[in-house]
Amino acid sequence: AFGGPMPERRAADRDDDDDGDGDEGEDVEQLFGLLKRVRGDNTELRRNFDSLKGLYVQLNDDHKGLQWRYDALHEERINVEKQYQALCESWRVELEEKQRQFDSVKAQLPGPRDLELMKAAMMEKLEAPFRAKCDTLAAEAEAAQAAFVGARREAEQ
Repeated sequence: AFGGPMPERRAADRDDDDDGDGDEGEDVEQLFGLLKRVRGDNTELRRNFDSLKGLYVQLNDDHKGLQWRYDALHEERINVEKQYQALCESWRVELEEKQRQFDSVKAQLPGPRDLELMKAAMMEKLEAPFRAKCDTLAAEAEAAQAAFVGARREAEQ
């Protein structure tokens, strides 16, 4: 309630002023009342303005602080992402190198057919001395058997 506009004087009131009969005192009183009301409204508006200005300054300071914090966190996030990307890149390079080493070693390994041939050759190599010994023992056993059979025939005759 700010008092509204000043009351307009009616044409009849203006005509009465020309007579000079004392309506001027009432008008002055109304104007002083209106002035007092406007000053009160002005004081209230000034308080509201100061209060809003204080809130604005506080919110602006808070906003600046939050903006600074956001910028710092954003910068930190960018740095962390760069470090993460660098780490991923180093792992990728290392993995590719290990894959090349693995492929190189794998290429040097013999295939399944070659492994079977190597296995057969190794078994032959390991069994050869035992087979020769077995053959020698078998030959000696046959010779002893033949000698026994021959001695038995002689003994029977």
